[in-house]
Amino acid sequence: MRDGVQTEMMWWDEALTSELNSTALVLFFISVICAVLYVYPEPLSYEIFMWGDVALITDIRFYGVAPH
Repeated sequence: MRDGVQTEMMWWDEALTSELNSTALVLFFISVICAVLYVYPEPLSYEIFMWGDVALITDIRFYGVAPH
């Protein structure tokens, strides 16, 4: 009985280590890609905050202003 529990714990430990290593590797590659593509941090932060922004389409408030 004890041998089965120890084997299972070793399997879970190996699985967790593998998952953590894979996650760290993916995050590293994402950070390298962002560092290469976006040398300056300002465009990256601007792009992150502009995702899903409706300001990319024509501003409706512009048409509500009197043309003078």
